[in-house]
Amino acid sequence: MHIKIIWVGKARKNDFTELLADYERRIGRFCSISLTEIKDSNSPEPELQRKTEGEKILSALKPEDYLVLLDEKGKNFTSEGFAAKIQSIQGKNIKSCVFVMGGAYGFSKTVYERADEQIALSQMTFTHQMVRLIFIEQLYRAFSIINKMPYHH
Repeated sequence: MHIKIIWVGKARKNDFTELLADYERRIGRFCSISLTEIKDSNSPEPELQRKTEGEKILSALKPEDYLVLLDEKGKNFTSEGFAAKIQSIQGKNIKSCVFVMGGAYGFSKTVYERADEQIALSQMTFTHQMVRLIFIEQLYRAFSIINKMPYHH
């Protein structure tokens, strides 16, 4: 299975990018993975911003991609539950699973309609930089749980 992570907005060049690259490399032992940045919209109108960013997100997808949105209204998981979700997706013989982190105002209606499911990282609010790091770490943790590695403990 290939995992693609798409996020809206530019990552700052700092310690976060080094940590993201480290987790990307670690996950690469279990599956192929790619990270894609989509330029955020400069529109002052939230609805126009969601629409513009949504079009960019949808254009980055293939019809067969399994789309999971990281969204505050999504389902919450424990780390073990998220590992089970990843294992379930793998069991469906899905070739490409795409996780998307939206912009400051979330997703457009068309992106929600295209999504196969939504998951939440927390009910708290984090910066986009933190969400990227938290999510990719949890993805690595999920693979370490699936493969019975000691990282989780």
